[in-house]
Amino acid sequence: MSRTPCARTATPVVAQPVADTSATPVLRTVFERSLVGTLLLVAGPDGPQAAEVNPAAAARLGGTVEGLTGPGWSRALDPDDRDRLQDAADELLAGEADRRQEGVTLPGGRRVMVCLCTLVSEAGTPMVLAQLVDCPEAGTLSSVGPELRTPISSVLGYTELLRQGVAGSLNHQQAELVDRVRSSGRRLLDLVEGLLTLDRVGSDHFVLEPRQVAMDVVVRGALGTVTMHNHGRDLSIRARVAPEPLVVPGDGQDLERVVVELLANAVKFTPPGGRITLELTRDGSDALVAVEDTGLGIPAHERERLFDRFFRTSTALERAVPGTGIGLAIVRSVVDAHGGSVRVSSPPGQGARFEVRLPLATSA
Repeated sequence: MSRTPCARTATPVVAQPVADTSATPVLRTVFERSLVGTLLLVAGPDGPQAAEVNPAAAARLGGTVEGLTGPGWSRALDPDDRDRLQDAADELLAGEADRRQEGVTLPGGRRVMVCLCTLVSEAGTPMVLAQLVDCPEAGTLSSVGPELRTPISSVLGYTELLRQGVAGSLNHQQAELVDRVRSSGRRLLDLVEGLLTLDRVGSDHFVLEPRQVAMDVVVRGALGTVTMHNHGRDLSIRARVAPEPLVVPGDGQDLERVVVELLANAVKFTPPGGRITLELTRDGSDALVAVEDTGLGIPAHERERLFDRFFRTSTALERAVPGTGIGLAIVRSVVDAHGGSVRVSSPPGQGARFEVRLPLATSA
């Protein structure tokens, strides 16, 4: 999602339609022989229709090039997936966005990401290029995760030693470069940890082994982490923690990750001079964790998809806001595993408020 004040004007790519084979013989060859399933969509009388479908897309969608060309390009998909994909294509064809990503399930059960971007022909006709990109197989990350984590941690360790002057004093420029390496390394390690969390918690074999978790410790730990990593930002971050002990059954590390993701998300999308509030209160038999900010808010039609894996809103893409689209997916996965719920509210132009409810331990 995006609520950043830094705007970037979207400029559609000008391209010759693939259908014009006389003008683009090389493009035609690439299109037909590509192993990536690709469709070229245009506006039709009853919605987006496929002007071109390459053989790789036909094979993945379980049809033929001829059968999928035209209005039937999405019929093999689940109705919900089909509606979302058609709505996304409509949005791009109408010029309301220039890029979108939609996760869909193909015939046979394989999950893919459909990456859509706008094109404009030399004649000025709006088009959408849609490519089917594989999502990682379940369990892949859990098997390679330690191999990713170890070298990154090693890099961070050595940069810390360099920063401390173990190998000699650093001048200002050298120290600045080491700081940039360290910052990038931390972001990469955080991405790996996030993907591992999603892979673990989202697995069908995941079983939560709950312990008694004091939520005041969780929120204070998360607040300290986010404040440390965002030192120097012109933001006011305040916490309101209930004086009574609020204990929930669960995994303390995963729950702290939830609060960190919500706070980091608020920091990312709140402009300088803004305010972020973290609250921990009791609401009936639930512990309520709320993170509220004074950012630009979230488009109403995209709120339902905020917690989907790898989903990024059109405004985030248009404004080039850094992100992977997994932070809020982690929040939902962990909260669901703890028997809780998460919701978001965002009045237009008035920031956003995320609320996480977690069942209290029976003895609380």
